[in-house]
Amino acid sequence: ANTYSSTVGSTACTTCPDSLKTISTGADSETDCTVICTVGSVDNGLRSPSVGYSVSEATVITTFCNTNYSVEHDTSRAVMCSTAQPSCFSKCSITTIDERADFGETGIKTGSILEYKESVPYSCTSDTDGKFAASCDAAGTAYAIECPTSYVATIAGVVTAVVVLVAAAVVFAVVQVRNRPM
Repeated sequence: ANTYSSTVGSTACTTCPDSLKTISTGADSETDCTVICTVGSVDNGLRSPSVGYSVSEATVITTFCNTNYSVEHDTSRAVMCSTAQPSCFSKCSITTIDERADFGETGIKTGSILEYKESVPYSCTSDTDGKFAASCDAAGTAYAIECPTSYVATIAGVVTAVVVLVAAAVVFAVVQVRNRPM
């Protein structure tokens, strides 16, 4: 409706100014004329007030996501109808964590769930830089947290392997010389 009546028992109504409207019948004042907003739909969740309702643009709409879904990390679930209403995204899961990964006091462990766009820092004991982040950048993704192999550790491993092989060759040669018939 686009009208109101400030007189009790009146059979005639006054039209709201400009593009303002009343939300329902029974409006009794020009202050009941407002900018109307319709609550938008949301996949994988619901809104309160419900989808399709006509409300004042200043009405706060709250989005509730289904299990294993959330609004984008650090995004409010409750916004005025006149602003963009948040979507529900599938959460991400941490399937495995490299034993060298250290999440500090974040509480992240195998089976932890991250909201869409959530990022949690961690360090790796195998790397001198050691600053990484587990991030839910693709909704619904399962992540295996891995630490890169340090080049220093790789080089040290190769050097150790070469030393062991040389030592084994020397021992083999000595054994061959001792066991040689004279």
